Amino acid sequence: MDEIPESWPTMRKAIEFNRRGFADLPKLFGCNLAGLKELDWVELAIALHPRIETLVPDERRVYHKVPDDVALFLAGAAQTHRDAYDMLVAIAQRNIVNSAPIPVDFQHVVFKILEGDFPVPTKRGARPSPEFAQKWVLRESALFTRDLFDLPLSRNEAKCDDESACDAVVIGAEQLGFAVKYNAVRDYCIHKDYAGFRERADHLTNFVKNLFLLQTGVIKDWRKGHLFL
Repeated sequence: MDEIPESWPTMRKAIEFNRRGFADLPKLFGCNLAGLKELDWVELAIALHPRIETLVPDERRVYHKVPDDVALFLAGAAQTHRDAYDMLVAIAQRNIVNSAPIPVDFQHVVFKILEGDFPVPTKRGARPSPEFAQKWVLRESALFTRDLFDLPLSRNEAKCDDESACDAVVIGAEQLGFAVKYNAVRDYCIHKDYAGFRERADHLTNFVKNLFLLQTGVIKDWRKGHLFL
């Protein structure tokens, strides 16, 4: 893909950056921006994990390949963290239904669950809101656009009415046929009614960042990385 021309005005570059990012969503999540509405938090976390491979042989089958060290990590975390437990169960269910192998380190956890001998960890933190994945992508896009292009986040901070990071996200999405209101993206970012959503969204963002830090050795112990609620 060609680089975005440096000579373009900042706002035009920001819009094109978001348009390209949204166009690439199916490569990461298997669906476009509209389809993200159907993904829950667990599916989003699995899709974002850099070392869990999702395979879709056809439209009716989906399963996952999990490296041994990642499987061992999730199996350990699942004993005390509900997010890890939910990820493990989702992966195991899909693999069983599609006759794919279950990671060896998942098997003892799955057997205990089936026997009713595995205590389910209590959920902590804010409950994910409806359409969480879609809102998360739109908010993350706005925050990243703000930082990358040094744009004001919202029109309230902008010198021109329609030159904000939230506007760039909205226009970029609209160019791909997805209609979203500026006020909606802005509210995901700053409105008090979405404080619970932002708490959960920040947790997911930190989850992805800490996975990278864990794999690069910056974080040596997953328990110190605050990967799960």
